[in-house]
Amino acid sequence: MSQDKPRKFDPRIIDVAPVEPGDQDFDPAQSGFYLRFIGELSEENASLKSELEKIKGRKTFDDVRTELLTPYANKVFWFLCVYCVAVLSLLVKSGEIDSGFKLGDQVLSILSGSTAVSAIGLVGIVVRGLFYTSKSKAMLRSPHEDEGS
Repeated sequence: MSQDKPRKFDPRIIDVAPVEPGDQDFDPAQSGFYLRFIGELSEENASLKSELEKIKGRKTFDDVRTELLTPYANKVFWFLCVYCVAVLSLLVKSGEIDSGFKLGDQVLSILSGSTAVSAIGLVGIVVRGLFYTSKSKAMLRSPHEDEGS
């Protein structure tokens, strides 16, 4: 038996394993083999854990992009909310019978139409930002990523 190379273990030896501790012959060579084998596995485990931590620590393009776009998206959303409330208040005020405030039909249609266009446009922009195509992703990729593939 070679001491340098770990041997393959056959799972069928479980059937013949002792159930109770008994007088086992102690083989220092085999014990040394298992100690080295466990040491190698421990080193490989530590190496893989460190590599995994490095990978987890990297920010992806999507993470950075999301961090940059979030404040802008929040401001656009709140602007649209305020705009919709302002248009709604104008429509309600103009619709009151006893109110002296009246807007023409064309002005009301422009206000309501621009609100609808803004809402639909915002949804379209958000959806396009969330689900951008592989073509746009390829355009944004750095040249160094192509070398690694």
